[in-house]
Amino acid sequence: MAEQELLSACLSPALDKRFKHLWRLIGNTPMLELQYTYKGKPGRIFVKCENYNLTGSIKDRMALYILYKAYMNCQIRPSDVVIEATSGNTGIAFSAIGKALGHQVKIIMPNWLSKERTDIIRSMGADIQLISKEEGGFLGSIRLSEELAAKGGVFLPRQFENQYNAEAHEKTTGYEIVKQLEEQGLVADAFVAGVGTGGTVMVWVEA
Repeated sequence: MAEQELLSACLSPALDKRFKHLWRLIGNTPMLELQYTYKGKPGRIFVKCENYNLTGSIKDRMALYILYKAYMNCQIRPSDVVIEATSGNTGIAFSAIGKALGHQVKIIMPNWLSKERTDIIRSMGADIQLISKEEGGFLGSIRLSEELAAKGGVFLPRQFENQYNAEAHEKTTGYEIVKQLEEQGLVADAFVAGVGTGGTVMVWVEA
């Protein structure tokens, strides 16, 4: 991580050690230079290899950072169940990282997604609850996660509205890209990324 913070009263030395271990498996990914020729002119693109993260996805960064910040802000307890409504790699990331931190994880997702995805999430030790279109699909998944959280003993990452989703990339992904280019005496001309929750390309601004 780009900066060190003092431990909070809710983050035990044992858990802090686990977080530090996980950060060794997430982030600091290599960047490759791809050379090409277009209309007779040479060019190059630098590619950040996020498949080197723990579960093979950039979502590992925000999942670990959100859980770390939750402990720093005393918003989560070691006994809490991590529940997230998700349809993509975020579910895989929270399943693996939540389990590594000692949490039970429950992923709520629409029932029309691929069996491969659900199998991966289950292999990480998480429970899955599938929601049909008749039950509301993805919006129904979010609604159910909120209902379960209201009963207590649950931490909801709320990836779509959590400021630490974007901040994770400000502190890690963006920081790494700038530094890796600086080492080559370069500054980025443009940035291209796929957008899911939007955290990768979002800048958090407080009102």
